Amino acid sequence: QVEGDYRGKTVTLDAPLNKINLHVRGGTIIPTQQPANTTVYSRRNPMGLMVAMDDSSAASGTLFWDDGEAIDSIERQDYVFVNFNASSSQLISEVVTVPLGSQTSGHWADFRYDTVSVYGLALGTATPTVRAGRTDGSLQTVAANKVQYDRDNQVLLLTDLNDMDLKITENLRVTWS
Repeated sequence: QVEGDYRGKTVTLDAPLNKINLHVRGGTIIPTQQPANTTVYSRRNPMGLMVAMDDSSAASGTLFWDDGEAIDSIERQDYVFVNFNASSSQLISEVVTVPLGSQTSGHWADFRYDTVSVYGLALGTATPTVRAGRTDGSLQTVAANKVQYDRDNQVLLLTDLNDMDLKITENLRVTWS
């Protein structure tokens, strides 16, 4: 993380060999997953979302996810495709395509979101109230110990969300106020 306003300026950043600098354009939502030693083990880890707000407090992105092995997943429509949209008060995931059988335990698409990080989110002085759940159901309040907000850097971090059952194959909403 680089402190300060560097918009429109050339900046030299430290880049030691054991670190990778990642630059994310505002207005982007990037799905993430914790790495592991192999892709087989990595695919067992929960998903996350990194949201980088633009100057209008908006962001969008997509997720394409298949089993990682079949070469004809698009033809067989055996994949997950999700659109993400965020505003100053919420994040929405809209599932466009979902494979048959994905709601069964152990299916390759049976993943949940465990973390959400929102960068460039200007909120009030108090820790925000965050609620999450399916768009067609009632939202659950995210426990306060899973919500962190850094006012100085305008970063909202939601962690350890696995028990909220936020599946990648369902339309979801996360709100903050």
